Amino acid sequence: MITPAQIRAARALLNMKQAELAEAAGVSLATLNNIERGVTDPRVSTLEAVQRALESVGVIFIPENGEGPGVRLRRSRQSATIIPDAFLHTARSAALPYFSEEGPHAIRRAEAAIEAAYDHAIRSGHEDPKGYVMEQIHNGGISQYGMGSKSNS
Repeated sequence: MITPAQIRAARALLNMKQAELAEAAGVSLATLNNIERGVTDPRVSTLEAVQRALESVGVIFIPENGEGPGVRLRRSRQSATIIPDAFLHTARSAALPYFSEEGPHAIRRAEAAIEAAYDHAIRSGHEDPKGYVMEQIHNGGISQYGMGSKSNS
């Protein structure tokens, strides 16, 4: 399980406020504050929700490896699969209405989900990765790649 120090470090890397993470994880601000201070023994499901919210915006949790647990951000776009900027913009615009939140964290979550779906399409040998991503956005399947679950009906 992730530790309070990892949660604080992840938020610091993202310049994310506790309130933003609490909302993204679906927990109260008081709960997140208590977890980060180590004054509560949170449910596994709560820690999993916090971890999912942070991973969806690019955080990678590093388990204990003799040097202590840690966090880092997903590698930059330059070293990952390259998604054409024009397509990323189009896909992001299509995906954002599926979010209940707004602002930079919604954009990061949408981009992370789009990147994951695009990478999946490439690895799976889809002939049209762009078409696959757009299909996932429009049929709601993009949620399996880390997006929110707001319905766009």
